[in-house]
Amino acid sequence: MTTPAKPSDVTAPAAAAYEPVPVLAPLGWVLVLITGLLVVISTWYVYPQDAEAMWAGYRGGMVATVVVVASFVLRTRVNHAPAIAVIGLGGALLILFALVYDDTTSIFVTELGGGVLILLGALLCASGRREA
Repeated sequence: MTTPAKPSDVTAPAAAAYEPVPVLAPLGWVLVLITGLLVVISTWYVYPQDAEAMWAGYRGGMVATVVVVASFVLRTRVNHAPAIAVIGLGGALLILFALVYDDTTSIFVTELGGGVLILLGALLCASGRREA
């Protein structure tokens, strides 16, 4: 024979157990990583190599490489704030490069689009972080 359960035996889980799953930070990380890699690849294919705009490929490639390396830091256990700041600065630099320099349309679109998406990814990473 089994004994019926007493009301005091049943415990409800704490309300804190139902907190939302953090999805903004991983989504921001993926956005930063993919956009940074696409900007690096676009410096090889979109930018002309023997023209005046070849310097745009160098500066865009360097900024995107630093952003990709900083995004790798977000997967470690070190403090994420400096890496998010470097990623945001890289996105802002790409936006400024697109707006200030007088380059062809393909370079303008690559730098502006990449900068906006990298900056958006940095904002998502920063808003999705919870300090324990």
